Amino acid sequence: MASLRKQIMDGIEAALSGLPNVTGVYRSRVIAYQREETPAVYIRLLGEIPRSITYPYTDKDMSFEVGVIVRAPAVDIATDEIAVEIHSRLLSEPTIGGLCIDTTEEGSAFDEDDADGGAVALRMRFRSHYRHFNEALDQH
Repeated sequence: MASLRKQIMDGIEAALSGLPNVTGVYRSRVIAYQREETPAVYIRLLGEIPRSITYPYTDKDMSFEVGVIVRAPAVDIATDEIAVEIHSRLLSEPTIGGLCIDTTEEGSAFDEDDADGGAVALRMRFRSHYRHFNEALDQH
């Protein structure tokens, strides 16, 4: 069975699938987005740290990023509707299908790139708190 970390990331991807006005939701994508592929959303695992270890459980905080890639002159306007939908989908069910104890927002930032027609990324950071058995990364 997959680790809880992977199961949570799969749950995030499923929660964000079918976003309106988005060409696709990509996972850990490393190649550039073509003009016709935007607006697009990506999901990227940033890392995790143990929060507490008390037999028989380990609590962890897992940080992840959800990015919105658009090509538009007004960054905040172009990404706003998509960001509202992402925030709603993730935080209206913060347990990600019962896999987490909680999911919270950590902040956001904009990145702009004038190459290839003004690509802009809104990077939204989130943190999920989850618990697994000490001896099993795939069980909670």
